[in-house]
This record gives sequence, structure tokens and C-alpha cells, in this order.
Amino acid sequence: YVRLRNPVILNDLEMQETLQDRRRVYDLLEESGIDVPRHVYLSRDGYVSTGTGDGNGEMDQDVREFDDHIEVNGVTINKPFVEKPVNAEDHNIAIYYPTSAGGGCKKLFRKVGNRSSEFYPDINEVRQDGSYIYEEFVETQGTDVKMYTVGPDYGHAEARKSPTVDGKVERNSDGKEVRFPVILTFREKEIARRIVIVFKQFVCGFDILRVQEGHAVVSYVCDVNGFSFVKNSRKYYDDCAQILSEHLLAKMKPDALTTFSTLDPLVTTSLNHLDDEIAESDAGSVRSGVRRHTTNTTNIYSRAARMLQGEPTSISDGEDGDLDAQSHSSLVDNQQSPPRGSTGETGELLTQAAATLMEGAVPVREFPDNLTSEPASLVASTTASVNGKGSISEEEEFEPPKRRRSLTVLNQESHQEELRCVLAIVRHGDRTPKQKLKVNMTEPHILQYYHDHCEDCTTELKVKAKAPLTEFLATVKTTLEELPNQRSATTEEQQDNRNIRMQLMHMRDILERWKIHGLNRKLQIKPRCWEEEDPETGEMKRRCTEVQLILKWGGNLTKLGEKQAIALGHRHRHEMYPDAPGGGILRLHSTFRHDLKIKTSDEGRVMKTAAAFAKGLLELEGDLPPILVSLVHKEKGSMHMLDPTGNKEVKNELDICKDKITANLQKDIDIATAGEEELNQLVGPKELTGLRSAIHEVGNPRRTLMQIHETMGHLLSQLEEMLDDMGSGDEKRIEGGEGVRGRNEDDVALSGVKLYKGETLLELTERWRFIYDRLYDPESDKFDLSRIPDVHDNVRFDVLHNPQMGLTESLQKLYNLAKEMADTVVPQEYGTTSEEKRDLGVKICHGLLEKIKYDLNVARMDNKVDMRYMINMKYEADLPINTMGRRIRTRLYFTSESHLHTVLNVFRFGQCSSKGLLSEHGAAIINATRELCYLTQIVMRVFEDSRRTIDDPRRFRVEILFSPGATATPYHMNEAEREHDASRYGTEPLQVIGREGLTCAEVEAFFEQAIMAGKSDDDTYDAASTSTAAEGAKRKAKKNKKDKKDKKDKKEKSGKKVEVSDVASAEGPIVAATTVPVTPPREVVTKTPPEEVKIAPAAIEGTKTPLSLAGTVERQLMQVDELDIEDESEADIDDLAALADRPLLWSAIVISGLALGAVLLVSGLLGSRRQRPSS
Repeated sequence: YVRLRNPVILNDLEMQETLQDRRRVYDLLEESGIDVPRHVYLSRDGYVSTGTGDGNGEMDQDVREFDDHIEVNGVTINKPFVEKPVNAEDHNIAIYYPTSAGGGCKKLFRKVGNRSSEFYPDINEVRQDGSYIYEEFVETQGTDVKMYTVGPDYGHAEARKSPTVDGKVERNSDGKEVRFPVILTFREKEIARRIVIVFKQFVCGFDILRVQEGHAVVSYVCDVNGFSFVKNSRKYYDDCAQILSEHLLAKMKPDALTTFSTLDPLVTTSLNHLDDEIAESDAGSVRSGVRRHTTNTTNIYSRAARMLQGEPTSISDGEDGDLDAQSHSSLVDNQQSPPRGSTGETGELLTQAAATLMEGAVPVREFPDNLTSEPASLVASTTASVNGKGSISEEEEFEPPKRRRSLTVLNQESHQEELRCVLAIVRHGDRTPKQKLKVNMTEPHILQYYHDHCEDCTTELKVKAKAPLTEFLATVKTTLEELPNQRSATTEEQQDNRNIRMQLMHMRDILERWKIHGLNRKLQIKPRCWEEEDPETGEMKRRCTEVQLILKWGGNLTKLGEKQAIALGHRHRHEMYPDAPGGGILRLHSTFRHDLKIKTSDEGRVMKTAAAFAKGLLELEGDLPPILVSLVHKEKGSMHMLDPTGNKEVKNELDICKDKITANLQKDIDIATAGEEELNQLVGPKELTGLRSAIHEVGNPRRTLMQIHETMGHLLSQLEEMLDDMGSGDEKRIEGGEGVRGRNEDDVALSGVKLYKGETLLELTERWRFIYDRLYDPESDKFDLSRIPDVHDNVRFDVLHNPQMGLTESLQKLYNLAKEMADTVVPQEYGTTSEEKRDLGVKICHGLLEKIKYDLNVARMDNKVDMRYMINMKYEADLPINTMGRRIRTRLYFTSESHLHTVLNVFRFGQCSSKGLLSEHGAAIINATRELCYLTQIVMRVFEDSRRTIDDPRRFRVEILFSPGATATPYHMNEAEREHDASRYGTEPLQVIGREGLTCAEVEAFFEQAIMAGKSDDDTYDAASTSTAAEGAKRKAKKNKKDKKDKKDKKEKSGKKVEVSDVASAEGPIVAATTVPVTPPREVVTKTPPEEVKIAPAAIEGTKTPLSLAGTVERQLMQVDELDIEDESEADIDDLAALADRPLLWSAIVISGLALGAVLLVSGLLGSRRQRPSS
């Protein structure tokens, strides 16, 4: 019909056909310099990509699947990833989640009622039929942006809750999906222009994913549609009608239209003809025709001047504001692309801009990402903001939109303060015990598995993936089938076989308890013994003959922990935010006036706790994996900030604290009669009232430890008796790992006892045996107090989750003893004195403190920073929002117990010239707290008092609150009513611990001093930065460290072992000699080996024990040799200064220096031509 009648068309028909193939859409977007998610095509229909979709071009017909990633055409796509059918009309899109998030798949579909997606936890494999696009899932804070264009110069954007979060569609009273207009960036404006021109779609829509990369927001386009119109916006209807009317009039009757309300590069009017004539006369050439022409800057300015002489019917303030004034376009028709152009300093697009890279257009990413209009202001006098580098910069006050007379959100008659920011540090929820199983094996099948999966039989093998773990499980089963099943053992060999069988059964039960995906399990195989000759062939070949199997599991968030976190999020929503009749924080969040970011460490239980908390806070539905992936930030920068592992300096200091605890708290001492000095040595100063009360309940540490050990032994005896009643277990195991059958068929697992999550009685017994064997060493008669927290965690878990075992009396007695002892041990693991607590605190959590300081600074200066979605004020009249300028920042940091202890230690003992952060009452609350239980919280809220001037530090007040978490005893519930006991999910109420009148500036100053005190040379990243900057700094630091190590290795290889002379001393002869490596000075260039220097210990003044002296000189010389003076790093200078107090070392250095100097002097006098040292 188009070819026959040649009608006026808005959207090109052939390009609409192109839009049906998602691969072609992505290729055209890449050709236009528009960012798309990282992707790869699986084209079973032979499609050849013109972009990056084919990867290495191998045109694979199948996907190589692994646990947490796939490979297609040489491209690796990690989970979570999106699987899209190539047919744009097929909306059955799937998202696959990683095992760390719990695995599973979310299927998206066209909205059915109030559902747009469903989660399937058991689906982890991709579809095997048809052609698909696989692309990385990008984090957008659970929000999608839909953009609608009417011509290349008009764009309307709406944000909505993404279907990837919980699949629930939010609808208004009219049944329409809830969406709100948001402000576009200049980058996104250029994206719209290029899509309209390249795809030749005058009226179209496309989807934008806004992703935070560093301090910038990058917009990815993930879909382009044909005709798309906004569903419910009066302003959009008016704008669209006017633009379409003028466009069609210009097409059909150009002489009747003398002016434009928006400049359209695809059509011409009668004014364009005059422009053409001017251009032709200027150029001295003749050109005919209306539809094909070009323009220059002079034409546009002259035409704009003539338009201003009339009365243009400008549209109401749209997304583009005054579209005439922006002069966005050159006047070309839809058969010709516009000439190339550039961007101005203001971020506005110049008129003559190319649309594709081939035409000379620059990538859209190079355009400014600032907003096209200003959002609603919090307070009219607040004009400072935080720039991209995190520093504070002053910006000019902006004019409020004409539609709104006042943007001040505070009604001074009814409000004195407005909540600006909520920051919270939260410990993870209730978890299963972390467990480990070690066993040495010589079984042939186990050895063969190791050799099949490890090329070098001297290296350790780590197994976490699904396929090799499944294969290992089959190997264990095969080994069990071949081992003799002996109920009783009479000989030593029979006893060994029985032990091996029990250990393999334990491993089998662990691996079979859950499906092998979505679980934190890790197998390590370490070689122990080798043989050089194959006994069968006699060939010389190294082969491992014994391995050590180490299986780690546990530490997962329990269902109780999940429910507790959801309940805490719900409570947080009502207590921490104004619970207004209009909807409170949920209303702010749904209208994009709540800036929420959740950051966690990389531990699964911590991430799932954060997701469960978000579910309760935002009233979400469904399973945790989609919520976790959509809302929880897991970039490496935040993981390093919230996880202290890997810091060797901190680990060494923690080990020193544990050694002190082990030495002090196993003394046979009566606390009731102990003096103040002894109590200080045991639990610290008397201000720590919680520790003092705990040690008084302990009474005698040694006696309590013995009682714990004896009670554990009694518990093990009871468990072994129950295990013997059940037999060896093989013939009575319930398939699927649900425990062991009872004597009768009607009995459920464990004769009426079903353990938590299918844990078998054998596993539970071995769990307790592992701790029991390591708590006390009878040979040295010493306790390992680092095992006390493990005892407490395990007994609390069994009392809470396994009350059906019939061992209540033993478990409750053990719990009471372990709780008292753990309350004295755990707080001291992070420092035994006030100084140690302060120093360790700032070293462990200084990165987190720096990030919180940044958050406070932003909240005080300008809450617009880091907010990806801002309500467009030009649509204010259509929006049911009274306070457009109200915005709240929320930053939630989920971490482990160590960070809660150390942050509170900094609060209490941090050095500060001011009054400190805590009130006397608040300090007393923390000092009296004996345990930081699961879901412990530290909350900081920032309030603004608009009655005070912007320069008054009292304008911003900080409130600090604290709760020790879920402190209820685990056996306070009646067993029959435990599932209906709401108190199981409760936590202690928050209490104010901050000083009254505490200002934001005072908190920032306090944190600054703590940060400076805790920084070390290894801290090469900015905690306030995002993962990109952090990773760059860490890579640089890692490279420097490697270079340093290479220099050291090179020096050690060039050194020569030198004997220390056996010289007699005043105390007697030296009975042994030692050697030290001596390296020539760096400045001396020589081809000869290093000089042999003989050191006589007796010649050194002050020698009393020659043998130990020789060793001391050797160690100190080796320390000097390890220093890299050339780098002049602070760490090296500090190390060198630390050696300055060692006279033996410097005596040896002086002697060596004199000897070397004499050699050089003689060489010089003899006229040697050898190169001398420089300076």
C-alpha cells in the first residue's frame, strides 16, 4: 500500500520489520555508538552479526554451561545473565542467578493481572531450542526507564519498578501501572535522537537501564519498539498532539505552516525554501527540489530569527523545555541522515550531528551525563553539591520551574526538622554452624579422582563446581560399596576400615543433603605422600599415594534468620522513617524520592540477610535471589570495605589478642576474691561492665572450662548411644538425606526426630566431636579458647533448631556455660585493652567509616548526589505528589560481627579533641552489652532544621541508635508453640546512644581523626569511591608488591652462603656455625661473585651467648637484606627504623662496611679501572 499510494508515514515500515529481530536492533545500536549490555548471540538460524554479538565468530550451535557462567562463541557471560529470544514478539525472557545468590531462574512475561514474572528455584539450565541473546544482567536499583519519543527532539521518560525484583505490578486506582516521569540526561537525549533517525521511527519507545559506573551514570539501551505512547499523562498527550499536528501539516501543506513549536529535522516548511534560496545564492549554485537540501549555521540562525517575528505556538514545558531555543536539528528529510556535528560545553546537542559512527558521530558515552533540567530543591538556600570526585564544589543557584512558586519542602509552622538521611550497619541473621571435615585417604578411587583433575600431583586441588562435585560424590559411593561393612571391629585394621567408612558416609551425607547447586560447599584435596616408581610398570613417575580431604560447608542463613531479617526491615520502615498517612517511606520509594543503596560483603549469609531486610523494608514479595540481584550491591570495593579478611597486619594483631585470652582466661582463679589488677588483666578496665558481670558469672575460668568439656563429653556419649541404636546407617538411610529411619516403618527420621535441613545424626555427632577434640589438649593440659565461640554457636543452633532430640537438659546446661564463657572471650578478640580496641577498630573498619563520613557529607550538602532517578518537575501538575522536593537517602551496610565490635570500639575509645560521639548513658549501654547477637544494628539519622541558617552547624543534627539484635535465649519458647511465637523473630529495640545536640560536622570530624589514625600503607583505595577506581588502585598496589618480591627473589639468588667463624669467646667455644647470605651493595657494579665476609661473634662487644648471638646477627642481617631502600616506601622506612635499636645488627653492619671500604680503597690506590659506586 505504501508503494502504491505513497502516503505520509510516521514510522518506516521496513525498519519496523527490522525491529522484530533483537539481534539486528543491538547491531544497529552499536553502529550508532549507543551502549548496550555486554552480550553474545547463539544463532541457530545462521544470522551473522555486524557488531560484537558473534564473539570470536565460531557460530556455536550450543551453549557450554557451567555453575556460574556460560560460554558461547568464545565469550563468557557470568551469572546473573538474561536470556532473550531473538524474536522481539516473544516476551518469554529468563534471568539465571548465581549459586552465591541461591541459584534459580526468573521468567518474565507480558503482564497477567498483577504479575509480570515468576521465580523457579529449581531451573538452572538454559533453554536448548531456538536462537537467543545472552547478556549480562546490570544492576539498576530495581528500576526500569521507559522512554517515548515524538520526533528526534522530544523525549518523555518514565520510571517504574522493574519486573526483575519481585514480579508484582504496582497499579493505581484506575488499574494503570504506576509510573513517574523522570529527568533525562543529555546523553539520553542524544540516544533518543539517534534512535529516531537510524531506525526511522518518528514515534517510538525504548528501554533504558541506568547503571552506576564510578561516579557517572551510564545508560544502556536494551530494547527498541515501534509505535509506543505514554499511557496516562495529560502533558504528554498535549505535547504529542501538537508535535504530530505540525509534523503532518508540514508534510501535507508546508506553505500553511509558518512556524514550528519544535524543530523537526525530518520535514520542511515554506520557511525552509527561503533558507535554501539564501544558501544557494551564497554558494553561487542552483539547486532545485524541496525534499533534499542541506543547511548551514547561517540558515538556521536566519530562520530562527524569522520564526521569532511571528507568534509560535510553543508547546508546554516538555522534557526538552523550550525546544525552539535548543536548536537541536538540521533540516533534512527522512531519506537523508544529518551531517556530523559535536557537543557544546553546556551539554546541549549542536544542530548538525551525525547519527552513526560511520558518519563520524562520537560514542554517546562521550556526551555529558548531566541532567537536562534541575530537580526539585530540598531547601532553596542549599546550593552546594558533591562533584564526581567526591569533593565539595559550589554550584550556582538554579531557577525553580515556573509551575512551582516555592520548592521548600519544610512547612515551618508544622515542622521543625526534616529527616534527610538514614545510615545503618547491620550484622547478618541466624546461620547454620560453619563446619569442616578432614580425613586422610589412601583409597585408590579417591587417588584416581585427584590425578584425573590435577595435572601437578604436588599441588592442592579445590572443587566447588557442580560437575566435579557430582563426580566426587559418585567416587565416594563407589568406594563405600567396595569397603567391608563391619558393625564391630576387633583388630586394628578393622577399626581403621570402620573409621574410614564412617568418614566417607559423613561426606556422602553432606554432599547428598542438598542438590549440588546454590550451596556454599567447598572440597579441598591436598597431597600428602608420593612415590617415584609405578609398582605395576616399574616406570619412574611421580604419583600421589595419600591425600587429605577437607570438606567445608555450613554458615548459611537459616529460615529463622530470613524471617527475623524480614521482620526487622518491616520494623525499620515504621520506626526509622516518618510513618505518614500518605504511605511514609514506601510512598517516597515508589515515587523515586528515596535513594536506597544496600552494600554487603561477599558472604552468602550476609547478602541474603540484606535481601530479606529489603523485602521487609519495601514490602516486596517472592523469593530472595531476584531481590538480592536487583537491589544488593556486591562490587569488590564494598566487599573489601565490609570484609577485613586478607589484611595480614590485622590478622596478626587479632592472633595476639587470642593468645592473650588463651593465657589469661584458663587460670584457676576465684573471681570473687580477685583483685582489681587481676580483673584488669582478665577482662579489661572496670568501665566495661558487661565483661565484668560475665566474668563474675563464670566464677572460676578454669573450672568453667572443665565443666564445658565434661558436658560436651556427656553430650557426645548420648549422641553415640543414639547412633548405635540406629546401626551403621546404610540400610536405614532415607533417600535424599532426610536423616535415618527408626526401628519401625511408621517412625519418621531418627525415631521421631527430624534434624534441621536434613542433617543426619552422624553429621551432628561428628560436628560436636570435631570441636570437642580441639577444645582441650590433655597432653599440655591447656584449653584452646578460640573454640569457645564455636561451642556457643553450635549449642545455640541445636537448642534453637533441634529441640526434638530429647537432649534438652544437656544442651541447656552446655548453653548456659558456653554463653557465660563466650561473653568474656568474644569482645576481647578485638582488643584486650582500651588502646588495643581503638587501634584494631580503626584498622579494621576505617574504610567503612570513610564511606559513612562521605554519606554524611553528601546528606548535609546536597541530597541529589548519587540519585539516579529524579522526578521531572515539568509534570508536577499531573502528579499526585504534594512535596516534590522531599528526598531521603538510605545507606544500609550488612557485614559480620567483627565490624560491629570494631565500630563500637571506635565510638567508645576513638581519640577526639571534641566531646566524643556518645552520651554517658549511651556509653553505659554499650559497655553493659555482653553480646552482639545476630542482626545487631548501629543506626545514624540526619535531621535538618530549616529555621537555622545554612552556615549554622546546628542545622544538621545526627542521632545515633544501637540495638544488640536478637538477644532472646534460644530455649525461651514452648516447643509446641514455637512456630506461632512471634517473639522468635524480634530484636531488641533501638536505643539512642549519641550525645544530645550532636551535629553532622562533629561526627565527620570525629570520623576523620579515626580514619587518619587507622590508615596504613596497604590502604590504596578510596572507600568512598566505587569499584572501578578501587580496583585500579588495588591492581597498582598489587603490581608494586610483585615487583618488590621479584627484586627480593633476585637478590636471594645472587647471594652466597657465608660461614660465621667458629671463634672462641670468654664464655667458651662456639659449638656450631651458622651462615648468612651477603649481597653486594646496589651501587657497586661488579661481575665477580659477592665477597665472602667472615663475622666473628666474639669480636662483637657485649657477647654472652655466642650461638644465639650468631643466630641473632643472621636474622637481623637477613631483615636488612629484605628491605628495599630504593623504593623509599613508608613501610620500608618504618621497618628500617625499627631495626635501629639493635646494636648487634649495627655492629655487624659497621664491620662489614669497614671491610668493604678498605677493599675499595685499595682497589682505587692500585689504579683499578673498576667502576666506583655512584655518590
